[in-house]
Amino acid sequence: MKKYLVFCLLSVLLSLRVLVCAEPKQGQEVNNVYKGGTALHLAAGGDDIRVLFTLLNDQEIDKNAVTDDFRWTAVHVAASKNKPENIKELLSYQWFAKGKGSGVTQKFRFDPNAVDCRGNTPLHIAAQLGHFEAYQALVEQGAKQDIKNNAQKLPIDLAQDRVNADKANVEGWAKNQDFEFFVKRYQGCLVIVATYGKEL
Repeated sequence: MKKYLVFCLLSVLLSLRVLVCAEPKQGQEVNNVYKGGTALHLAAGGDDIRVLFTLLNDQEIDKNAVTDDFRWTAVHVAASKNKPENIKELLSYQWFAKGKGSGVTQKFRFDPNAVDCRGNTPLHIAAQLGHFEAYQALVEQGAKQDIKNNAQKLPIDLAQDRVNADKANVEGWAKNQDFEFFVKRYQGCLVIVATYGKEL
């Protein structure tokens, strides 16, 4: 509950542009707000799509920023939090900026197939966590299911591996206080494998 209240407060502050100021203090990075991610990463994993929309339209927000830990894009974060509407918003958004080195204004979009430090696309993340709705939204928005990560695994392989591991550890679930989480993840992975496993 406490995290939710903090997130709500942060969302309001971001909407009011209190945290995203034009002139940061010396050593303060405007786009580095929370745990190595940006305000955009926070909004991508959040429940208020209006905050995400506001930040996407803010010229000061670095839309290409990645988290410090796994090098996740905003789309990776939305996939990890099972936010299909946020995924659709991110992948339909386009912006214009000067290209690196050329100085020419170009059109940019979020890449549904961007890879993190482990070679995982947002689809890999959704598959591994059993987030069927996010997986489905990514596929509908053009994410490729045939990209292998650094371990040479397809997204569907990660879902199947999770099903196998979770099935083998059913007894461990009952002892864990996060029982509902495990059941939901297991069911999500099963649905992903059943729905998309046949396509590959």
